[in-house]
Amino acid sequence: MNSTQIIAERIKIQAKNKNITVKGLLESCNLSKNTVNKLSNGADIGTQSILKIAQALDCSVDYLLGKVDASKDLFNSNNVINGNYNANINTTISVNGPIPSKDTETSLFDASLPPPYERYSTCFVAYLDLLGFSKKSISSDFETLYLMLSRFSRSFEEFKSINQLSKLSNAFEAISTSYFSDSLVLSIPCSTPGSLEALLNVVNIICLKTILNSGVFCRGGVSYGNFYSNDNMIFGDALTKAVKLERDCAINPRVILDRGLIQHYEFFTNTSCNDSLNYLINNSSDYCEADYISHAFWRYSELLLFDKTQKNNVEKLFEKVKNAITSGYNSQNDERIKSKYEWLEKYFNSAIPKNISFECKPIS
Repeated sequence: MNSTQIIAERIKIQAKNKNITVKGLLESCNLSKNTVNKLSNGADIGTQSILKIAQALDCSVDYLLGKVDASKDLFNSNNVINGNYNANINTTISVNGPIPSKDTETSLFDASLPPPYERYSTCFVAYLDLLGFSKKSISSDFETLYLMLSRFSRSFEEFKSINQLSKLSNAFEAISTSYFSDSLVLSIPCSTPGSLEALLNVVNIICLKTILNSGVFCRGGVSYGNFYSNDNMIFGDALTKAVKLERDCAINPRVILDRGLIQHYEFFTNTSCNDSLNYLINNSSDYCEADYISHAFWRYSELLLFDKTQKNNVEKLFEKVKNAITSGYNSQNDERIKSKYEWLEKYFNSAIPKNISFECKPIS
């Protein structure tokens, strides 16, 4: 077991000893119901989060970390949090690092530096940005902006809820999200089985859902490398590279993949990307990119194989996408922005399958 799996296992054991359900424990700590599952899959946990759990379970942080076998010791979580530890002993190993004595003038910031195992993880990271939001934030009222961003942030959770039986359900649970303004960051440890396939599924679905829910298009980048996140901050070269792809390379409403991403995925999974990613990406343009329109045609064609009664709804869905493109083009006077809608028109038309099981005419 790795360190995060040990934490997950000990949380379950101590919760059982205390006759507490894991769900109830996480709710009492104001943590995501998926926290323990994510730990089992190798995701990190924030310093404050593990302290809350230790306090709720009345055990020491060191026990949860696997450093001691007894669930209680001199420096249990309540003592650490409340400062009621032996004044003659100045430090103890905890998730916060050495804890200074009350007389030591040590910066609280320095004291809260996470331990090495909680720092960088090697992750696949996607950065998505809503196009045109800055202009809307000036001209639109609060309710319009709030609803738009709420739908944007809700897309992933809705997708997970209807894909709980998917072969990638565990990988979907391992994906972490961070939102700021009109930007979304998705991350998943590279070592998670199905990591990149799951991440690109989510990227494609969010791009489509954003069009359907708000008539707004996404642009972004996907990269890999070092990444750190907690409740208050996110950073790492994986995020920096993903942002640069969105800012410098994407230009049009598309999500660009790092040139080394596929090779990195193949290294971690010992499989060819052609076996598991070809329905998610388009590698025929100047860049490899997330193919969200073709992916949508594929998904809904698969749906109709099992439920032909949905044909009318599927046709309406793609009409809605076409209308978002044509209305966006017609509402623009800026030639630079109009060119992006022209790109979207060509992209949509080229994505329509030759042998389609429902009616969808090209944009003319």
